Amino acid sequence: MAGAVAVIIADDRCLCYGSGFCASDENIDCEAAEPLMTDDGSGNDIKILSLIVDKGEADPIKAELVKNGTVVIEISFELPTIDFVS
Repeated sequence: MAGAVAVIIADDRCLCYGSGFCASDENIDCEAAEPLMTDDGSGNDIKILSLIVDKGEADPIKAELVKNGTVVIEISFELPTIDFVS
């Protein structure tokens, strides 16, 4: 509704087993698994192109967007830790 044509969701952590082209930010641990995005069914009215990428892919995309004057919004949050009991 705000007029965006696309959104890229980017992880802010490198994969621990990455190919070496990803540089972790200071004081941020690497991530053991690739980021996942799931659908809870509440976004049926959202019609926007979206893509999720890891940090190694996101950093060059973000740099190019910023260089060309494209609006880049960064939002960061911590996910809760979930303990699975068997």
